[in-house]
Amino acid sequence: MDITLFLRSSSIEWIGYCLTWLVILASARQVGAQAVDVDPARAQRYADRLNELQTYRNQLRQRAATLLAQTPNLEQDLQQATQQALIAAGTLNNTPGVIRTPQLLQTLQVYRGQSGELFLRPELLVWYVLQDNTWVRQQLFQIMATAQQSANQSYATLLSSRAALEQISRDADANFLDFRELADVMGRRSLAEHTTAETLTAAWYQDDPLHAGAALVRAHALRSLGRFDECKRILNQIDDNFPAVQAVSWAISGQIAFLSGDTAEAKRDLEKGISAARGRESGEAELLLGWIAMTEGKWSHAKSHAGRARKWEPDSCEVAILEGLATAQERPGRAREALQVLRRARLATSPDDWHYHEALAIVHALANDRQFAQREIQQAVSIAPSHVRAELEREQQSLVAGRMPDIDWTARLQMLWQPH
Repeated sequence: MDITLFLRSSSIEWIGYCLTWLVILASARQVGAQAVDVDPARAQRYADRLNELQTYRNQLRQRAATLLAQTPNLEQDLQQATQQALIAAGTLNNTPGVIRTPQLLQTLQVYRGQSGELFLRPELLVWYVLQDNTWVRQQLFQIMATAQQSANQSYATLLSSRAALEQISRDADANFLDFRELADVMGRRSLAEHTTAETLTAAWYQDDPLHAGAALVRAHALRSLGRFDECKRILNQIDDNFPAVQAVSWAISGQIAFLSGDTAEAKRDLEKGISAARGRESGEAELLLGWIAMTEGKWSHAKSHAGRARKWEPDSCEVAILEGLATAQERPGRAREALQVLRRARLATSPDDWHYHEALAIVHALANDRQFAQREIQQAVSIAPSHVRAELEREQQSLVAGRMPDIDWTARLQMLWQPH
C-alpha cells in the first residue's frame, strides 16, 4: 500500500474516533451541567416517594380507627366471630402464627403483646390483622366466607363491616407492595439513597415495630451500608405471619452471606427463602440465585432462575435484565431475542434505571449494533449513581473502541449490594 494513502486513511479513522469521543464527552457535560453528581437529586426523589407512601399508610391506619369508632364493639365482635369460625371450620392451615399458637384468637393476642405499649391505640388490633398481606388476615376472611353463619349478633355485625375491612386490607396490600418495590432487591440505589432510607425508616419502625414495609426498606438500607448485625436484628424480628417478608428476609441474609464471601451459604439462604414463600411470591430469591449463577458463568441456570422469577413478577424490569443478559451471554446469536425481552420491560423502567440501559448496551453489542450500544451506555453513564459510574465509563470506552466490555459479575454484584 502507498504509505501516503495509508497515513491518510489512518488519520481519517483516528479523527473519526476522536469525534465520537468528543460527542460523548459533550453529552456528558450537558448532563453534568444540571448536576455534577446526580446522587443528591436521586436521594431527594427517593425520600419524597417514601414519605408519600408513609403518609398514605398513616391514612389507612386512620381509616381503621374511624371504622372502630363507628363500630365500638368491632374488636370484641372480631374475637367472638373468630371463635365461632374456629368451631365451624377448625384450625387454620398453612398459617405460621397458628402453628405456633393453635387458635387464631391467641395469635391476635400475640400481636398485642408484640406491639408493646402501642396496643393501647384502638385501631392497632384490627390494623395488624389487615396490614401487609398477613396470612392471618387472608385465612380469617376465607373462614368468614366458608364457615356456617352464626345467629350470634356479633358475627352479623362483623359481616356487615366486612366490606370496609376488606377494602382497607386491599389498600394496605398495595401500599406494602409499593414499599417492597422501593426496598429495591438488586441494590441499584446510591449510598445517599440508602442513608436517606435508613434515617426515615428508623422513626417509622420505632413507632410501629410491625411496619413490614419500613422493615424491608430499612433492612436493605442497613445491608447496603454494611451494618450487617443491625440488619440481621431487623430480619429476626419479622413476624412469622408475614411470609412474603420472611421470604425476602432470607433473600437479604443470602446477600449478606455473599458479601461475606460465602457463596454456598448464600445459596442455602436463598433456597430457604423460596421454601418460606410456600410457592408464593418467591421471585426475589429466584432472582438473586440467577445473579449468583451469572457470577459463576452458568448462563443457562441464570436464565432458568429468571424464568421462575418472572412467574411471580411478570412485569419486573430486574427480571427482564437478568433474563436478557443471560440469554445473550449464553448464545450471542440469540441477542435479538434478548433485546425483545428487554424492550418488553421498558414501561417498567424508571428515570433513574441505569441498570436497564447498561443491559441494553451489552445486548446490542452482542447483536453487533455498535451505534445503539454506544447510545445506551452513554445514557447509563449519565444517570448512574457515583459508586458505579467509573465502571460504566470503562465499559463505554470498550464499546466505543468496538470491543465487548469485560464484566466481572462477582465484583458487580458486590458493588450493587454494598455500594462504596
